[in-house]
Amino acid sequence: MRVISRNLDWHDEYSLYKSGLEVCPRSLKVLTNFALLSMARGDVEQGLKAALRAVEIYPAQVAALINAGVAYQKLGRYAESVDMFQRCLQADASMAKAAGYMGVSYYHWAAEQSDAAAGKILRDEALTFFTRAIESGFQAPSILHLTGSVLIELNRPEESIVYFDAALRQSVNYAAYYQHKGCLLYTSDA
Repeated sequence: MRVISRNLDWHDEYSLYKSGLEVCPRSLKVLTNFALLSMARGDVEQGLKAALRAVEIYPAQVAALINAGVAYQKLGRYAESVDMFQRCLQADASMAKAAGYMGVSYYHWAAEQSDAAAGKILRDEALTFFTRAIESGFQAPSILHLTGSVLIELNRPEESIVYFDAALRQSVNYAAYYQHKGCLLYTSDA
């Protein structure tokens, strides 16, 4: 009976971790994976709740802080997102992804500003954290592209070309890697 009952709970990863919350409500692994899977399903509020629970239990845990920061970012709550990424960098200053994600939050927060001076300050912060992430090895195409975008917005178009070019090259590298692994990247009707 128990095996049949658990098989019903475990028909996909989301169900597995949701059921895991009932059995191990303080498990960092369960909370972290449930937060990620909830966000992937579009339930960012539920993902945020799980991530914040993990942060409450494990205040200096990098994975919990990043998940909470990403959830806040997806909800457009950029100040709270930045706070989570700052806490992550305090826990582990070498965490390049946290720096990159913080740059993303600053960038989007800047776009919401009606005051040009406030927007420029936030764009400068975005550039600082994008640069830190890239120099630390986090060179995702999206981070490179946003670095180019913020440079355009800061009226530095010559510098932006370097990052747009790097973003394109990195995208091609990612595509080649995943095609080599036999992964389907996208489909087209054309």
